[in-house]
Amino acid sequence: MQFVYLVQGSRETLPRQAFGSAPFYTLCYQGECHVEGAAACLHSTTASWAEGRNLLLAAARQGHPDADYYVFCDDDVEFLTGDFAAFEAALATTRPAIGMPLMPKARIGAALDDRLPVQRALDIDEQMYAVHRSVIGTIGIAPLDTQNDHISWYVASLIFEYATSRLLSDRSHQYNTIELVNNGHIWETSETLYTHSRGTPAEFVPVFAARAADLFGHFDERVIEQFMPPLDGPQRAEYDRERRAHLAGLAQFDGSPVEPG
Repeated sequence: MQFVYLVQGSRETLPRQAFGSAPFYTLCYQGECHVEGAAACLHSTTASWAEGRNLLLAAARQGHPDADYYVFCDDDVEFLTGDFAAFEAALATTRPAIGMPLMPKARIGAALDDRLPVQRALDIDEQMYAVHRSVIGTIGIAPLDTQNDHISWYVASLIFEYATSRLLSDRSHQYNTIELVNNGHIWETSETLYTHSRGTPAEFVPVFAARAADLFGHFDERVIEQFMPPLDGPQRAEYDRERRAHLAGLAQFDGSPVEPG
């Protein structure tokens, strides 16, 4: 099974990741940057977060078209438990459509059951995730949707989470024994390398909802927890119970077409 890593970030931190023998592609937001061992070193001083990942995917698909998994990765990820080899072993074992380690957003989410070594990915983040080659071409997942980058680069991130949850729920696996953080990012203060702004919730939430409705027929605000209406105590408890009831219900990805649902 072949894994290809696609990592984007800064000139200072791109060279520090160790992917073993797996090929990797880099994209630097600060101009040209040579990273020893990379299959290709891309650069762009104008790309958004999503545009950067799409550029990397296009290069990797050309250079390694038969890879089983394309692993998107921020340059500043640090493992608390596990490593890249453990992540690859987990993917090879459970064979998801999309696989990801446990990340801070999921660590604090109500949907985490850390008694399970692997569970459905419900509180999704994009610091690092692997996409099976058969999912390539699913708009919003791979490639990422860049239509609203001029309003907020964060919309593409939310569309990814929504598409993954809607289309690939039981085939999106979160590995709770492999945990990482990426403390180098300071996106809350807009101190990123991306040329586009994150914006405020008042700016990006309506745009995200409208775009999700365009892509998937309608927008269900329950899919991503942070955009749900407030729930009272009993309602919240029932919502959390229902989410947790399905965490262990996983399926391997058989390569069948991804249908909008």
